[in-house]
Amino acid sequence: MSQDTAESTKRVAIITGAAEGIWRGNIALRLAKDGLVLGLFDLPRAEARLQELAETPKKEYGTKEHGSIALHSVYYATKFAVRGLTQSASMDYGRYGFTVKGYAPGAVETPLLSELDEYHSKLNGQPRGTWINAFTNVLGRNGQPEDVAELVSFLV
Repeated sequence: MSQDTAESTKRVAIITGAAEGIWRGNIALRLAKDGLVLGLFDLPRAEARLQELAETPKKEYGTKEHGSIALHSVYYATKFAVRGLTQSASMDYGRYGFTVKGYAPGAVETPLLSELDEYHSKLNGQPRGTWINAFTNVLGRNGQPEDVAELVSFLV
């Protein structure tokens, strides 16, 4: 394979600020391990992780569906917006050979999910964990950031 061909077939992943809660799952590190070129948005907040990525040798990188939830209409509106954007971008850029993929992993144990559990538990007068446990997947647990890293790596 020529150098030009090798360069033109590199896979690229764009990571947005929406993935901030699952940074600890090392999505960027996993994708770099798999040979992807990374594009990161919201760079000021990602600076420490970028520094770690730069200093880490590359060789070391190693359904159940829920509907909407009350009091989270804006969150679910953004999920549907990402779905529409993914579909439209696929049509727009597919003719140039780009593949566009989006993912919505469901409940992933992040600080945000813990805060939501605390909020809803207080609101409903229930013990902590009641709300969050309603969203377990078919394996009987919520997702982990590492699960998302594996999924994204597989998709790209």
